[in-house]
Amino acid sequence: MVRKLMALSALTFVTGIVTTLTAGGCSNEEGGGGGGAADAQPDVKPDVTKPDAGPDDDEDAGQCPQDVPLTEADLEKEIGWKPAKAAPGACTQADLTKLEANFKDTNIQTYFDLGNGVGDDCKACVFAKDTDPSWGPIVGTAADNGKTGFINFGACFGSIEGDACGKALQYEQFCYNVACNECTTTSTERTKCVQAAGEGMCKAFGDTTGTACPKIQDTAKSCNTIFDAVKTLCGSPGDGGADGGA
Repeated sequence: MVRKLMALSALTFVTGIVTTLTAGGCSNEEGGGGGGAADAQPDVKPDVTKPDAGPDDDEDAGQCPQDVPLTEADLEKEIGWKPAKAAPGACTQADLTKLEANFKDTNIQTYFDLGNGVGDDCKACVFAKDTDPSWGPIVGTAADNGKTGFINFGACFGSIEGDACGKALQYEQFCYNVACNECTTTSTERTKCVQAAGEGMCKAFGDTTGTACPKIQDTAKSCNTIFDAVKTLCGSPGDGGADGGA
């Protein structure tokens, strides 16, 4: 059985690791067939604090990546996935600048705090509770008021390549979280763990992503970081993605 908080992340992981899509395994040049989230390489801070391990986690502490039974049905039951709620033009350049600053602010305590100082329209597009009917690129857990949550890269990929792509890619990310969140403390460790998990317990998820997202290499140009995703889903026309859109 998947423990939900293994697939989600505490805020320390967000500010230190997963502002950029994590990728495991390898891909072909077209980005399909077994590639997974292949065009994304972590560009992150060198050191982060990992979430506290629970009392029943000690038995797995020495293994990284952790190798636990995990299926799409497990994730469907415990977390699920909901399509994006895009609102082009909701975020001004000032909103985008403030959001980036909040990711660097060590005083931020929750996922929802990342919206501090961001305009209401932009916040409504970017942020969601896990209990909402649709999800923006930043999702906080309603039960703990956003102390845990996740970066929903699937929102951006799904808005471009369809819901099947978005869901597959996000489930791949959840798998890497299950495999690596509790056994890594630095970005270097995280990268190595994700690469290994991409050839191990998360390979099937990566294969599904490769099939569901045939244009992943191109789509990643608009969705590869949380800031690219926000621009694509919520920014003004012409602001989308690192390369100006897909």
